[in-house]
Amino acid sequence: MKFIVIAGASGCGKTTIAYEVAELYNDQDQPAIVVSMDDYYRRRNEAHLFGYNYDTHQAFEVQMLHEHLKALENGNSVNKPIYSKKTGDRLEVTETINPENYQIVIVEGILTFHDIKQANLNNMVKVLIQTDSYNEILARRCSRDMKDMDCEPKETKKRGEA
Repeated sequence: MKFIVIAGASGCGKTTIAYEVAELYNDQDQPAIVVSMDDYYRRRNEAHLFGYNYDTHQAFEVQMLHEHLKALENGNSVNKPIYSKKTGDRLEVTETINPENYQIVIVEGILTFHDIKQANLNNMVKVLIQTDSYNEILARRCSRDMKDMDCEPKETKKRGEA
């Protein structure tokens, strides 16, 4: 199994690129799945543990993500959590990922490179997405947050300044 790990700032286009890459592989009969680091956000009742800052690695269950990736590499299915941006919490249901169905796992998120060596993956490519324009990123975040989270642009801008 091959892992493509994509990192970059919030709103830089990681998710869009991840799904486009997955589509390219799927079109070539190399089954690929996208795993979003967002799904590994801690539960809302744990937000006090990371100071309500969702852009820090403490906001994620990084160890669980790494354990899931290693399990997939070892041929074991995982029950991946599902995070809802609308509720700001994990759903009670999970998504089962069976590694027999995929050759490529694309992992995307703002902090996917954080401690990724601890996952001890054998076949991994890392990709960093960067943009020179903070204003472009902020505009994308505002648009996405309004659509996905019913969040006003001033709230997104305030979080970006934190």
